[in-house]
Amino acid sequence: MKKADVTIHRDGWFTAVPAICVKIYGIKCQKIFDFFNWDPNDKDKQKILDNAMTGLIKVFWDSAQVVAKDTFGDNAKVVAGGRSGGWCEVHGLPPLADWNAVDLAKWAHFSKWVNETKTFLTSESTIIDEIGALLEQ
Repeated sequence: MKKADVTIHRDGWFTAVPAICVKIYGIKCQKIFDFFNWDPNDKDKQKILDNAMTGLIKVFWDSAQVVAKDTFGDNAKVVAGGRSGGWCEVHGLPPLADWNAVDLAKWAHFSKWVNETKTFLTSESTIIDEIGALLEQ
């Protein structure tokens, strides 16, 4: 990984920080509704799906904070950046211009974790499992 491979995100006038896009696209909600044999227009069933997604998103952000601190040290703080929280920003790191090969390797590790975890948590099977757990409560 090179410094040029690190994405930088800035909200308005705030300082630009290393970040990873975590916007979620393409979840096949119809497949999830079909799995449970639900009517997709049923507001109660939509609420269950919303609750499942909210729980999975919370798991992501809570875990990202732990992984960032484990990877970069206690000064690292994960923030959901952007208007819709679609950027996983890491604050508390040295300026990108000062990064060395070790810093880049740490970023590569964190970036890989973020992308793999996002893919896993937004998979249809994980969402179905989360809904199943909610229904058992």
